Amino acid sequence: MLTTSAPAAAVHWLKENAQLVAGFDELLQLAVIDLIRRCARDFAAEKTLFVRCIFELLGASASAVKYEAATSLVGLTTNPAAVKAAAACYIALAAKESDNNVKIIVLERLDQLRTRHEGILDDLVMDLLRVLSTPELGVRRKALAIVMKLASRRNVNDVIAMLRKELSKTVASAGDQQQDKSSDYRLLLIQTIHTCAGEFPEVAADVVDLFLDSISEFGASSATDAIIFVREVAEKFPGLRQNIIKHLVSSFLDFKTGKVIRGALWILGEYAETGDEIRDVWTKLREAIGELPLLAAEQRELEAEKESGEPGEKSPRESAAPSSVSASRRVLPDGTYATESSLTASATASASAALKLDSKPPLRAVLLHSDFFTGTVLASTLAKLVLRFARLEGETTEQLNSLRAEAVLIMAGVIRVGQSSFVSNAIDEDSYDRVLACIRALEYMDEDADVLTDAFITDTQSAFARLVKGEAKREREERQLHSKETAVQVDDAIGFRLVAKKTAGDASDSLERDIELATGEAEGRAAVSKLDTVVQLTGFSDAVYAEAYVCVSQYDILLDIMVVNQTNTMLRNLSIEFST
Repeated sequence: MLTTSAPAAAVHWLKENAQLVAGFDELLQLAVIDLIRRCARDFAAEKTLFVRCIFELLGASASAVKYEAATSLVGLTTNPAAVKAAAACYIALAAKESDNNVKIIVLERLDQLRTRHEGILDDLVMDLLRVLSTPELGVRRKALAIVMKLASRRNVNDVIAMLRKELSKTVASAGDQQQDKSSDYRLLLIQTIHTCAGEFPEVAADVVDLFLDSISEFGASSATDAIIFVREVAEKFPGLRQNIIKHLVSSFLDFKTGKVIRGALWILGEYAETGDEIRDVWTKLREAIGELPLLAAEQRELEAEKESGEPGEKSPRESAAPSSVSASRRVLPDGTYATESSLTASATASASAALKLDSKPPLRAVLLHSDFFTGTVLASTLAKLVLRFARLEGETTEQLNSLRAEAVLIMAGVIRVGQSSFVSNAIDEDSYDRVLACIRALEYMDEDADVLTDAFITDTQSAFARLVKGEAKREREERQLHSKETAVQVDDAIGFRLVAKKTAGDASDSLERDIELATGEAEGRAAVSKLDTVVQLTGFSDAVYAEAYVCVSQYDILLDIMVVNQTNTMLRNLSIEFST
C-alpha cells in the first residue's frame, strides 16, 4: 500500500533497510521487487540502490523471489555482468526446480534474454548443460536448442565432450519404459551433435569417430541418423574418408537393421578407391553374406536338418496353407497329462525360424527377411567396386575376373533367393530389374567401361554432392533470413527512456512498461490490439450483453469482464456464472 500511496516514503524506507533485504521473508522480498519496478523510472537517482538490492535478492532461498529478481534486473540495466547474473539465476532455477512447466518457462525467458544480448551468455553454456539431468524430454529439447545457439568456436569442444558423456549414458539403460525414453533422448542427442558438427567443421572428425564406435549399440532410428551424418561428412571432408572406410569395415558385421546396412553399403561403394580398401571391403562383405551360392547353401542346410531329425524351417508359403488343428495327449515327467496342439507347435517353429535367421550373417539375414531393397544396394555396391577396381593400375586381370565372377554369383543368388520359398515375400519387379541391370553392367563392362563408370560412379557422386550443397545452401538462407528479421537497421533512432519527454499520454503506470521490457513482450504487444483477445460471452440481442478481455501474465490469467444492460429497467444483484 505504501508503494502505491507514498512511493517517496517507500523508497526512503528501502534506503534505510537496504542492508536487511536479504533477511526479509519471501512476501516482503517480493514487495521490495514490486517497489523497485514501480519506482525505478521516477527515482532514477536511486538506480544504484535498486540494482544492489536486486543483486542480493538473486541469492534468495525462494524460487519465486529469484525469478522475479532476475526478471527485474534485466529491465533495470543492460550491464553484461548483470545480464550474466540474471542468466545464471535462470539456469539455476531450471536445474533445481522439480516442476517441468516451470523449467520450460524459465528456459523461454533465458532464450529471450539470449536474443536481446547476443554473445554475452556464451560462457554459461556448460552450466546450461546441467539441465539435461532432468528426465523430461521436452525440457531437454528446449535446453539443447538454447545450447546450440550459445555454442561458439571457443566452447564447441567442451559442448561435444559433454554431449558425448550424455550419449554414453543412454546406451547403458535398463527396463522397457526407461529404454524407450533413452532411445528418444539418444536420437535427440545425435541430432544435436549432427547439427553442431555441421556448423563447426573442426569437430567433425571427433563426432564421426564417436558415431562409428557406438553405432552398433544404437537403436534403429538413432543408428540411421548417425549413418546419414557419416555419409554427409564423407562427402564434405575427403580427408576423413579413409578413416570412415576403416571404421565401417571393422564394425560392419554388427549392423542389424536394413537402413543402417544400406547406408554403410552406399558409403563403402562410393568412397573405397584404393586397391587395399576395395579388397578389405570385399572380404568383409563376403563375411556378411556367408556361404555361396545363397540358395544352394540354404537348401543344404535344410536337408541337413531333416536328416539329423531336427525340426526344419517351414517356408512361409507352406505355413500359410490351411491346416486343421489337431491335439494329442502327452505324459509329462511328473505323471500328469498335457495337451499339445498344432497351433502351439507352429508358433514354436516360427520362433525357432526367427531365431535362426537372427543368428545368420547380417546381409544374409536381411535378404531372408525379404528386404530386397538392401539386395539392390548390395548389387550396386558390388558393381561400383568392380568398375573402380578395373580402373586401378597395377592390378592383375585374374583378380579383376575373380571379383567380377563372385559379384555376379552374389547378384544371381539374390534373385534366386527372392524367387524361392525361403522368403515370406517374393522379390518385387523393381528390385529384380535393378539387380539384373547390375549383372548386365558387369557383363558388358569391357565394351562400355566409360559409360558404365559415368553411370555408376561419377553421376551418383555428383548427384549426392549437389544434394549436400543444396541442403547447406537452404540452411544458410534460413539463418540469413532469421538474422535479417532480428537485425536493427543502421538508421533506426535510438530511444532513451529515462530522458524521454513526458507527455500527457505518458502518465500510465510505469510498472506495466517495466515488466514488458524485462520479459521482452513489448515488441509483440505493440502490433496486437486488445480486441483480438476479447471473448464474447452472450449474444448481441440478449437482455444483458457480456464480453471478457483475457490477459495472461506469467502464471496468472486475468479476465476483464464488461457487462451492458440493454433493457430499460435497472437490474440489481446481477451475477455472472461460468460453466465449462
